[in-house]
Amino acid sequence: MSGFSWDSKLKTLDLSKFRVPTQGERIWKDECAFTFATPYAENGLFVNLETFQAFSVEYLELDQERTGNELYLQIKWRKVVKKEVEKPKVENEKGPPTKMAIGIEGGFDVGPHGGDVQKTYALVWYPNDPPNELQIEVPVSGEGGKIIPPRIAEIVNEIVSRDDASKVNEVAAWNAADEIRPISKFAESLEQVDNGVRISHNPSTWKCADSGMATNLWLNLHDGYIGSGRQNWDGTGGTGAAMKHFEETGKKYPLCVKLGTITPDGDAEVYSYDASEDAMVRDPYLAKHLAHFGLDIKKLKKTDKTLIEMEVDFNMKHVFSAVTEDGKQLKPCYGPGHVGLQNLGNSCYMNSLLQSLFALDEFQKRFLYGNTSALKSERMEVFLASPAEPQSDSEVQFLKLAAGLSDPEAGHIERDEENSLAAVPRMIKDTLGKDHPDYRGKEQQDSVEYLRHILAKIAAMDENSTHPNANPGQWFQFVNEERLQCRQSNMVKYKKSTSAVLSLTIPMHKATNMPKVEASKNKKSKTGEGTVLPTIPFHACLECSIGDDEAAVQTIVDYLSPATGQRGIATQTTYIASFPKYLCVQLRRYVVSEIDYTEMKLNCEVDVPLELDLSKYKSPGLREHEVELPDTDTGDNANANSGPDANVVAQLQSMGFDENLCKHAALNNINADTAVAWIFENMENPAYLVPPTEAPQAPPAARANPDISEDDIVARNNGTGHYKMRAIISHIGNSTGGGHYVAHVFDTTLGQWILYNDRKVAISDKPPLEHGYAYIFERDS
Repeated sequence: MSGFSWDSKLKTLDLSKFRVPTQGERIWKDECAFTFATPYAENGLFVNLETFQAFSVEYLELDQERTGNELYLQIKWRKVVKKEVEKPKVENEKGPPTKMAIGIEGGFDVGPHGGDVQKTYALVWYPNDPPNELQIEVPVSGEGGKIIPPRIAEIVNEIVSRDDASKVNEVAAWNAADEIRPISKFAESLEQVDNGVRISHNPSTWKCADSGMATNLWLNLHDGYIGSGRQNWDGTGGTGAAMKHFEETGKKYPLCVKLGTITPDGDAEVYSYDASEDAMVRDPYLAKHLAHFGLDIKKLKKTDKTLIEMEVDFNMKHVFSAVTEDGKQLKPCYGPGHVGLQNLGNSCYMNSLLQSLFALDEFQKRFLYGNTSALKSERMEVFLASPAEPQSDSEVQFLKLAAGLSDPEAGHIERDEENSLAAVPRMIKDTLGKDHPDYRGKEQQDSVEYLRHILAKIAAMDENSTHPNANPGQWFQFVNEERLQCRQSNMVKYKKSTSAVLSLTIPMHKATNMPKVEASKNKKSKTGEGTVLPTIPFHACLECSIGDDEAAVQTIVDYLSPATGQRGIATQTTYIASFPKYLCVQLRRYVVSEIDYTEMKLNCEVDVPLELDLSKYKSPGLREHEVELPDTDTGDNANANSGPDANVVAQLQSMGFDENLCKHAALNNINADTAVAWIFENMENPAYLVPPTEAPQAPPAARANPDISEDDIVARNNGTGHYKMRAIISHIGNSTGGGHYVAHVFDTTLGQWILYNDRKVAISDKPPLEHGYAYIFERDS
């Protein structure tokens, strides 16, 4: 250290290299760009005063080589435990969840939380003399502090006072119960009929005017009619009398309140049946409107469950416990390869998918999953060549996550109070979502759509890559072959398309336990106790979605045959033309109600097997006896077959969807049923909100690399139709826009299923094969 001092270093410091960060400039100070180290690490984090990016101590040399910077702000955090007055232990003090949310007050528990934090700061030179040692630390504040140049002091103050870039974009927990409902446009000047109807304050006197039911009752705030709500899938709920009354009275009286949910302070479940609202709403004048029928709101008590409470109750009893294996004494399983992912408030859809993908060898090879010296060296080379802001680079963040999951110690993933290991995936979430309005937002998302998004991001990232294992998402790509047969001429046409997901319809009418289901319906239990879920054979899902089975054949009416020039019937059948290494099978548990065109969940169990043989669904190609339809259509036929089906478009528009979106949906689908499902998957894509200009194409995210032909995919990624299950992604909730996801992943080394429930990792006792939303299979050969 001879001749080495703060003053001597200041004399050599080029202050012109340093600038104060602008207000819009991002400051990365809470997490290392290349590891999950935080200021809680033993040496804290070191923020580069030129780039405003933080690094853990072992990456200082690499950052100095990248940037040439030598002055850093060291940030250290230490938890301070407050002494609290001991309280008597109360069992179940937290109480049961009341909201379909994770990690928030009233939601499902996700574990312990921290306390107060003591933060300290120091300026540090790097490199020092001798090299690679941190010898000179200068306190930024406090007694004995050295003199700091004004510009450096201003930079430090900005870094200390500003929020970290990840925190600026941090997502909030989804809280359905606290969702702000709009005030109904009918509330302020509500038309109320002076018909002399008076309603008792005694709930035992409330009855449905249509059926006499005494539960799930809705009071029409216009004329005092009391009718039951809509029927649930299991026979509970009501007869739909409230909605029928709205329709039978000319749709003039849309506003209804659910009796039993009204509280003295004015809270209640209020619904508007008017087409312009058709949703839960607020009525600020509820007390006044109830008084019209002789009801004093101050005398009313809450006696029935709200819709949110009913959803939580159902999921607690029927799905949540089964999917998360709640209540079982599962053995925690933490260490290399078994690291949880912290729920960022609403990121379980991402967590469950990433855990599933990183169990697959092609993803492990591409993103250097492991802790060998060779892998670490290769990783360092990528980090050294990374862009100016590695925190926002997809490849860097995938490598960082792979390193943390496979080697938590090197990744600076610390054990928490419960001795569990969980990485905080903020940077990769922000990086993968930065160009997409849904995934950069705070709403829950569909994990299957997120898979398509991730595969497209990886394909774009690796478009010009020379890595030997580039674009692992290609191993999900497979080819469908559609066979169209004109029933007038019996001639056929085969058309290939590419997909990354095999999406299957669930035929509820194929349930094998209907007597038990019907018996449980008769109980009409409000809480769901005793309810039996329909059991659907998995082969029935296959047979009504692909192959030659009659249930899978779709009929096209008014088809203009290029062979006969006449309109008539055509049929369409879908086969699998190639069997990819990895096959994602999605069960369409979320469908559109035929009654009101809203999204609804098919609550059922599907007996998905651990092993699949899909050989019978392979496309036979053009058969010897078949004659192909003409390749080129002309005249009216061209217009009929290249443009969107006007009937399908009209049906979709009647449901309230955007006209251009409907046209794209009609181009990509042959009937309204499949078109509606397509709309829900693509409605946020701005490319589909403008008029279509060309024939049907696969959605961009579903086709990871449009330059690769279907024949290329068949040749490169094809094998037998024999598969083994590797992962299950399950969803709890009535909509993919809410609820919770977990993953069960088969560990080939241990020969056991592992449960990944965000930060919790444990050996599974019974993977929920029958409750999955998406399944990932790996081909045998």
